[in-house]
Amino acid sequence: MKDPSRTNQKRLEEISILKRKIKELEHSESERKRAEEALQRSVKEALRLAKENEIVAEIGRVISSTISIEEIYKAFSEKVREFVPFDRIVINLIDPERGIVSCQYHEGIFVSGRQGGDVLPSEGTATEQIRRTGKGFIIQSESAIEIGKKYPGLQPELQHGIRSFLTVPLISKDHVIGGLALRSRKSGAYTDHDLMLAGNIANQIAGAISNAQLFIERKRAESQREAAIEALRESEKRYRELSIVDDLTQLYNSRHFYFQLKIELDRSNRYGQPLTLLLLDLD
Repeated sequence: MKDPSRTNQKRLEEISILKRKIKELEHSESERKRAEEALQRSVKEALRLAKENEIVAEIGRVISSTISIEEIYKAFSEKVREFVPFDRIVINLIDPERGIVSCQYHEGIFVSGRQGGDVLPSEGTATEQIRRTGKGFIIQSESAIEIGKKYPGLQPELQHGIRSFLTVPLISKDHVIGGLALRSRKSGAYTDHDLMLAGNIANQIAGAISNAQLFIERKRAESQREAAIEALRESEKRYRELSIVDDLTQLYNSRHFYFQLKIELDRSNRYGQPLTLLLLDLD
């Protein structure tokens, strides 16, 4: 006859082994799920990075295909919207000597005094901060008062409900020439990844903006030079007229008479033809 105690002990051991195997299987299944989730995250991240790199490359192709800064701004804005959310996008240029910021391009929420062509003092603006530091930054809070105290230059945008501000520098030849600004009405809209991505995009467009500005300045200088030459020609013409025309009667004076006489005498001598002078005394 079998010993009941030994039989129970054996069953307890078998149950313990079975529980251990179940735990091992559960652990293995859990590890498998974690591995699958990690793989899915890696694939998703790889696809996202590939998409971002494709868009950045496309921006580069747009920039290299045209010298029209307006076309560049428009295409640039459309591409940025594909992966960084914004309710307003602005490109500002800095004139540190005059202490001003000029808005070159904007799209989205209308903000009075912050549209294309507008000029404002740089003090207290986000663009002025990136000029000093050379680094991009994010401001985002539910409190407009809190943001406005630190950055009074953002008050007009705060009044239009904007609560998230992402600004990165436009750097050309180691100089900050301006800033790319993305704005959102949603608090906490931007991440450090968005900041990095916006910085990469800004690097693409900064050189194009610098080249476009140089082209515009050269065209302006050429126009000014041509205007100065034309003004000089007009001045010389007027001076010649004043030297041969009597100011009172507006008739040719004796200087013009002797000048013209020499021309006619030379012509007469050259072709062997007679020259006749008719003198009239008019009262």
